[in-house]
Amino acid sequence: MMVLSSAIPYRSDPAIGAGDVVWASLIALGLLALAFIILLQLRRKGWLGAWTNGAPGTKDGPRWNVQSQRISRRAVAHTLTREGHSLLVVETPSGIAIAPLAMDGEQQAGGVHGDQDER
Repeated sequence: MMVLSSAIPYRSDPAIGAGDVVWASLIALGLLALAFIILLQLRRKGWLGAWTNGAPGTKDGPRWNVQSQRISRRAVAHTLTREGHSLLVVETPSGIAIAPLAMDGEQQAGGVHGDQDER
């Protein structure tokens, strides 16, 4: 005769008690509030300026004025200007070329690479 085993009894009580869930929630909320207060105090003292506003000096310092022009399908020329300095940046699939530009009537002797003109 074949004896059938009884079914696996399902658990009727919860794995985690309601009191444990309440305590875990209160501790989590307390830690979040503490972290928020600490971050607020650090921001007031200026210690988070590098994270919230970028690197130091970028907000108040001079910025580059950028003008871009597409030369061909895959090449772009950018002119970067700041405080009387100007750079020409050309991007192509084979690489990037950077050259200084003369500003406000300044003359550069021999162009960008003056030593190459003598060869």
